Amino acid sequence: MYIEELRFVEFEQPRFAEHPSTLTYLRSGGRVDAYMLREGGWVWIRFERLATYRFPESPVEGALRCEVMPDPDVERAYVVDQFYRSITPYAFEAYGFENVHGCALRTPGGALVIAARPKTGKTTLGLLMSRRGYPLLADDAVIIDPAPAGEQGRPSLRTLPFVPMARRETAVRFGLPVRQRIDPPKGRVKLGDPIPLAAIVFLARGGHGGEDRPGSAPVSTTNLERLRPAEAFEALLSRAHFVDPAQLSGDRRSISGYLRVVAHVPVFRLTYPSGFDVLEEVAELIERDVVRAEASAA
Repeated sequence: MYIEELRFVEFEQPRFAEHPSTLTYLRSGGRVDAYMLREGGWVWIRFERLATYRFPESPVEGALRCEVMPDPDVERAYVVDQFYRSITPYAFEAYGFENVHGCALRTPGGALVIAARPKTGKTTLGLLMSRRGYPLLADDAVIIDPAPAGEQGRPSLRTLPFVPMARRETAVRFGLPVRQRIDPPKGRVKLGDPIPLAAIVFLARGGHGGEDRPGSAPVSTTNLERLRPAEAFEALLSRAHFVDPAQLSGDRRSISGYLRVVAHVPVFRLTYPSGFDVLEEVAELIERDVVRAEASAA
């Protein structure tokens, strides 16, 4: 599979707000953030105050071919960045892969996925792990192939162009640009070859419920536990992106894919207290009890 260069064109876009099949995504304050719609053989995605993207419902000659019409006065580089960060992962999900919110690192046993809610520290932790010798493979969008090369293949990671989505505090600590934009190579970009999944770790900061949610019992120490398949499946769905979340219950492909992932890949939950300094301890725990253990078992 390939990704073709984003095509800047003009087209007549749907009336998203008036269409009965439109999915509307809201920000926390209730303001519309984005629309998504399937119509006329296209998947349409509209980001307010940015651009309208569309790509065919099926690949074109083995490639993602996407068109975009930016809003007036929007910087082209920002439109391209959002294409790789948001549109491309959704498109590959529509084309048969799965899309998980997290980051991923290369380890001796394969790809380690760290999944968490936004603002939980996954990018910071990923950068800490990369300093320990485990290169980053993905940040924010993790593309998973549940059954590469047929049913006998181990669930695998497929890489896309990316740069770490570092917030200001993290960027300053690691000497990185704040929210650096993706600048992909010219021409076709090949979807990365399969890298077998070694393990998946779900971060839960502040308590067992995670992310300091009300009702979560606070924790003062880090704790790593391996999840049973049913727990792992529920956790994986909670961090998965969907082209059409309203149709998830009837999406046998995605359900089957995620069931296959948890049947073949060890899944852990790691709870830890809030605070940047704690992440060093978290990185040590993951390296000792997940990375090294899975490398020995591989």
